[in-house]
Amino acid sequence: MSIKKKLVFISNIAAPYQVAFAPALNEYYETCFWFYDKIGSRPAFWDVPLTPQCRILDKVYFKRREKYITFGLPRLLDDFDPDIVMLGGLAIPANYFAYRWACKHKKKTVIFTERFRNKKGQLRKKGLYMNILRRLYRKADLIMVSDEDIISQFKDDLGFKNKIVASRYPSDIDKYLRHPTRTLHQNATLIFPNRLTPLYNPLGALEIFNELFLEYPGIKLLMNDDGEQKDQCKEYIATHNLQDSVAFLDNIKNWNDLDDIYRQCDIMLLPAKFSNGNFTIIEAMASGMGVVISDKVLGVGNMIENSKNGFKGSEDTETMKAAIKKYLDHPELLEQHMLVNREKVKYLGAAGTAQFYYELMERYL
Repeated sequence: MSIKKKLVFISNIAAPYQVAFAPALNEYYETCFWFYDKIGSRPAFWDVPLTPQCRILDKVYFKRREKYITFGLPRLLDDFDPDIVMLGGLAIPANYFAYRWACKHKKKTVIFTERFRNKKGQLRKKGLYMNILRRLYRKADLIMVSDEDIISQFKDDLGFKNKIVASRYPSDIDKYLRHPTRTLHQNATLIFPNRLTPLYNPLGALEIFNELFLEYPGIKLLMNDDGEQKDQCKEYIATHNLQDSVAFLDNIKNWNDLDDIYRQCDIMLLPAKFSNGNFTIIEAMASGMGVVISDKVLGVGNMIENSKNGFKGSEDTETMKAAIKKYLDHPELLEQHMLVNREKVKYLGAAGTAQFYYELMERYL
């Protein structure tokens, strides 16, 4: 039996899906996952017990700004001596220290990155900032981007010459795939699972729900509890007398509570003005919910084909309302879409993604 290569993955926070992913990837590599912070600014229920492969790094500075710097990485890398150094993100200063160590010791380097946006949420183009990053990481062996449509941004818009391949995050969906088939009725429960932030358009979701509520007074809406627009959402709910029909998910104690929340919901609503693509879509698909999203949702949003396995269109109230009404008036659509969606996402969990990473890196490194 051949000796497994060693791989270290260094990233910002110990997100629950990454913690669950570490032992799955350990089936293929002797794996360590190192994180600069436990959960950062994420909700408290993201704080899950670490698996044996994971650790939180000591003496990390600038955590609040998420521009992590630590000077202990070279010693840790010397001790572990990985064959592959995988870095979560190009813009973390400490990641560059690890990259330089890998170059010096002739190790393979892999960068995992999302779509590059500026502070306004706009896609970045060529410019001084990206020119610096491109030059700093010019010797990286492989750049794995989180969605297929990001490849063109890195190659064409940003000018990276490295090997660039489409990859994905691991999804923690095994429990969701076992949720029962919904028996949809006009007292359905909708969920807006994303943060209450302008890009995701929670006020638009409330307006859509309010319009639906006038026709289907038995429906309910559950909303994420986190985000800068919560007070505005509460004001809208009070003004339109929706207090008995809209509730915030403010009682989530741990990550596993999400399983029960998704189980009790029927339709996911995301009228986003822009999104990189969200795990919530994959989770809803795995759970068997109906999915209604805007066409401004990139990445994972491309898994939804309008009318084939969900509904996808303009984020305006009338378009989103009409889509949800199709589910409410034709409940048989929900089971049809569930069967398609579960087939699409069943390999996106920890085990399937670990095999995907292994095959990708063995092919390109």
